[in-house]
Order: sequence, then structure tokens, then C-alpha cells
Amino acid sequence: MFQNLKITQRFLVVIVIYSIALVAVIGVSLWGMMSARDGLKTVHDKALLPALMADESISKIMSNRMQVLLAFQHAPGGALAAIHTHPTSQHIDAIVANRTEANRIFKAMEALAISPEDKAILDATQSSRAAWRVKLDLAVNAIKAEDFSPDTMAAFLQAGREEGEAAIKTMVNYRDAQVKRASDAYRSRKPLPDRAGGVHCRRAAGRLTSHRDDAGVAAPLTQRVPAGR
Repeated sequence: MFQNLKITQRFLVVIVIYSIALVAVIGVSLWGMMSARDGLKTVHDKALLPALMADESISKIMSNRMQVLLAFQHAPGGALAAIHTHPTSQHIDAIVANRTEANRIFKAMEALAISPEDKAILDATQSSRAAWRVKLDLAVNAIKAEDFSPDTMAAFLQAGREEGEAAIKTMVNYRDAQVKRASDAYRSRKPLPDRAGGVHCRRAAGRLTSHRDDAGVAAPLTQRVPAGR
């Protein structure tokens, strides 16, 4: 049958066949790219997003420790009191704002925690956060009462080393579990035509682990507190 066709007809048939094949290839490629995009979105929403939230929660804990230490620099007669031209309420207000934002973040993390493993780790972070906040409240109340005594300062430093670090460690455990999940999910996928999404995932995962020292835990904040800020 094909041999009975004229040359122009044969040419048209070949063009039609190649066009159909080209459309099929384009369709499969688009489907693959959309599937990869949806997969990366799932990785981001289900793992990287909670990990970023956990990282932000850690920063709030560390920021509140810094605010208390800066507030103690207001102690009358202290070497650093003169450089603080603002009231201690500025530091207290910052602590309140950090706590409000941390509560919002934690509620969002709870909404994203679906698996029993995630919920168990998140429950552990809640317990440690509650213990740390009891100690933080004691320090805040002391600042409000202008109690800058060495005993009060020593009690807060001990709380930072114990309850504060415990709160950070449990949140680090949750964050690292989410980072591992995102990394495993990405590695399980085939190479993508557009690798930008994968690069973004790896960079985000790398940034999330940058807050830890060689021991794997955030370094004591007393080593980072600038004077008079």
C-alpha cells in the first residue's frame, strides 16, 4: 500500500508519523517534569518545611538566652551598665515576641506531624520546651524585679546548660529526622532534567545543620553574646 502512494503522499505520511512521535515524546517529557516537580514539592512540604521550622524554633530559644544575658548587663554598678541606654523592658519585650513566634511555629509543626514517629519526637520537644520556659520565666521575673545578683545569674546559666540545651537537643533531633527524610526522598528519585530543585534541597539541608558545633549541639550562647546589643 505504501508503495502505491505518490512521492508527495509518502512524504506527508512520514511527516505525520514523525509529528505524532514528536508529540508523544514531548508529552512524556512534560509528564515526567510535572511528576518530578510534584515530588520535590512533596519533599519540601512534608520534610524540608518542618525542618526549617524546627531550625527557626532553635534560633528563638538561643535568642531568648541572649536577651536574658544582655538584660543582666544592666546591673547597676556593672562594667557594661553604662553602654545600655535602653530599659530592660526592651529585652523582655523581645523575649515575649520570640515566645509568641515560637508558639506559632510549634502549632504549624504539629499540624504537619502525621507519622507516629514525628509525633513522638515532637512530644519530646514540647516537654523539654516547657521545662526550659519555667527557668526562663524565673529569670524574666528576676529582671523585672531588678534582681541582678550573682546567685540569680548563676541559676540562669545553669538552666541554660541544662534545660536550655535539652530543649535545643530535642528540637535538633526532630530537625535532623526531617532533613534525613527529605534527603532520602530526593535520593530515591531518578535524575531530573532540571536539577535546580535538587540543588535547592541539598543547600537547604546543609544550612539546617550549620548551627551545631563539633559535638553536634549548639554551642553555649555565653560564648556568642555581644556586649551592649
